[in-house]
Amino acid sequence: MKKLILSLLTMFMFFVMTAYASPYDGYDITNKQRIYKEAAGTISAFPKQGDKIQDNYMYGDMNYPLVGLTTYGPIFLDKTSCKYDLSDGVAIISCLVYYGSGGADGHGNAAKHSPMIIRFSTYKTDKRIIKFLSAVSPNTGKNGTEGTYQYDNGFLNGLFWYCAGVLDLSQYLD
Repeated sequence: MKKLILSLLTMFMFFVMTAYASPYDGYDITNKQRIYKEAAGTISAFPKQGDKIQDNYMYGDMNYPLVGLTTYGPIFLDKTSCKYDLSDGVAIISCLVYYGSGGADGHGNAAKHSPMIIRFSTYKTDKRIIKFLSAVSPNTGKNGTEGTYQYDNGFLNGLFWYCAGVLDLSQYLD
């Protein structure tokens, strides 16, 4: 019985150690912009070039700006959660976003907020490549990567550049 438990534990540890995504894996979102003829999908809350920015924050807190919209509600970024790691010419950026749902109060704040940790990588070959690596719920551990990418309509690219701006990395990325 001990051998069985030990072997299962060893296999589980091996699985966890090999589950880390390579920064070169993931979905390429380098040129993925909003398609304005499509009404559905997750869109960026950033205006087109030349449009006026209208600020909106979760519960009025400037650390939680509005960064995206879905058919279910707003998406807010926790600016204090933005982190990056640089190694071998690859930058890994992660941030915590909150998907709002369940209606809204009188001030437009969503009734429920579901957190999601989103990770990107970027590196340069002959041009800048931006990859969407993962979207995982910190509460449940549910991997929402495929669904997030499937319904993306320019949101992920906008979120990447917003996070890069929060981290002062955008000046180094061309």
